Amino acid sequence: RYSLTPERVAEASIELGWTDGRAAIDRDTEIAVELLCGHVAAAVERLERAAPRPSGRVVPLLRKSA
Repeated sequence: RYSLTPERVAEASIELGWTDGRAAIDRDTEIAVELLCGHVAAAVERLERAAPRPSGRVVPLLRKSA
């Protein structure tokens, strides 16, 4: 399990697993995963900023009949 935000470890994380029989990961893989987490955290932050804020009103969804 790798944290996306080092300052808030319990808030967001990615859990990775390997099925090749290894008991531990090497340093190169660890560095790559840390870089991946940084990119994912930046993307999540961009999405959160771009997401529309709730207006406080409920808007009914229309269903199309078949």
